[in-house]
Amino acid sequence: MKHGNFITFEGLDGAGKTTQAALLAATLRQSGKEVIETREPGGTEIGESLRSLALKTEGLDAVTETLLMLAARREHIHHLINPALARGAWVICDRFSDSTYAYQGGGRGVCQKWLHACLSEVENSLQPAVSFYLDVPPTFSAHLSSKDVFETAGDSFYSSVKKAYQKIIIDNPKRVVSISWEKNGVRRTRESIAEEIAAVVRERFFK
Repeated sequence: MKHGNFITFEGLDGAGKTTQAALLAATLRQSGKEVIETREPGGTEIGESLRSLALKTEGLDAVTETLLMLAARREHIHHLINPALARGAWVICDRFSDSTYAYQGGGRGVCQKWLHACLSEVENSLQPAVSFYLDVPPTFSAHLSSKDVFETAGDSFYSSVKKAYQKIIIDNPKRVVSISWEKNGVRRTRESIAEEIAAVVRERFFK
């Protein structure tokens, strides 16, 4: 079930999700909304501990990595996201289900059918009203200077992740809004991207 005050940001590492989430949160606060900014994996004390394990431990089995992500999400939903939504706050989350399908499913090769069954149980049908996918080339992520276990995975890994994201976009045209990092061959400013995102939010929520 989609929740009207729940917005997520998706994309490859280095795409600018954290920046754009913060800019949108600031815009919503200016209109008097209570906004909770959070991230995955993480968002709670336990979630942040699981994040460190998942992102910093080399050689984790793909299913083990997935289970850590799912455990963090369950805690996140139960202790932060659902209570915030219940009181009418807006929740803006850096990554959610789409990242699991793209990174663990597409990148790590974990069975998508198994992932779907697990996510259905963990999330209890919670879905964002809109997910912004920030579209950058796989090379953006593979060549980042700050490395975790994903950022050292290389071009092939990120190509697989992006392919999985592209399928998610096709399968969810009403929920997922894809925003390109460039326009007419020129890299866009973060301000122009933020304005496009704000325009979508105004159209969908405040028209």
